[in-house]
Amino acid sequence: MGKTVVVKGRVVGDYKYDNQNIENLILEEGLLYIGRGAFRHNEIKKIYLPKSIKKVEAVAFHFNPLIEVIFYNNGALIDGCCFGVNVKKMTIIDCDYNFLFKFINPETYFFDYFFNIDEINIINDKLGLIEKLKIKYLASKYPNIKINILKHINLDDFIKQETTITDVDDEINILLSKIYIIINLLDDGTKQMINNKINSLINEYQTKLENSKPQFNTENKPSLILEDTSSKTLRNNLIFSLEMIIQNLNTKGKIIKLSKKINQYLQYLSGNEINIEDDEIFLKIKEIVNLSKIIEETKYIEELKKIY
Repeated sequence: MGKTVVVKGRVVGDYKYDNQNIENLILEEGLLYIGRGAFRHNEIKKIYLPKSIKKVEAVAFHFNPLIEVIFYNNGALIDGCCFGVNVKKMTIIDCDYNFLFKFINPETYFFDYFFNIDEINIINDKLGLIEKLKIKYLASKYPNIKINILKHINLDDFIKQETTITDVDDEINILLSKIYIIINLLDDGTKQMINNKINSLINEYQTKLENSKPQFNTENKPSLILEDTSSKTLRNNLIFSLEMIIQNLNTKGKIIKLSKKINQYLQYLSGNEINIEDDEIFLKIKEIVNLSKIIEETKYIEELKKIY
């Protein structure tokens, strides 16, 4: 199973995810900057850069088996050597003739680093007839590259992940760690049941997250959505479910601890040597047992007989 990383926030620092065995990468909308070498030495095969991206530094994705990239013509500063040299397919959303000319021209730095490309998809439903003809003429000069002009693109299949999310975010990972610490007190059957529940929640979160991704249809056809499936809402729902598990486990854990103590009390009352530190109930039981032993001694019994 490959490792999937979902990146939130605005900035990914230099070498942040270097050499972390990442196979699937989801960069969420809102990300502005990707630092130098941020995702080097992983197993990433395809990348979608969200429209919010403003800058990608050099060697950001080097040493990955990267073959396909989707990004926007939005004025972002994307270093030509950030993706490596093995990219075969590029999809450029909102691409026009001017951008394509700069991108594919051998005299520009872009072409130097993408010389293995054999397919370019242009996604733009606003291109006029003259501009389309200019693009086709430009494409004729590069017979080894297939250049397609499309009106829209559906990114559901591209973004969809086939593996389990193992790196959700720090807050969720902390909650998961708390759960795993608590269930160490439980029997194997209960542990397995809780593990199954957690896996089910994570898988449900992943599925809904994937289904909530926009289709990036440039025709912007409206659709009716009856359920809030934003990534923020899905994340909050997952956190709530994990917190409920922790609350229930804490309650069960207290019952288990109390049951163990009661068994220890019974063993002590049966004559076994047991010492429970910092336990007020045990100290009281111990005091009562010692007092009862004193009372049972004959001389005290005789004295009590005289009194009564």
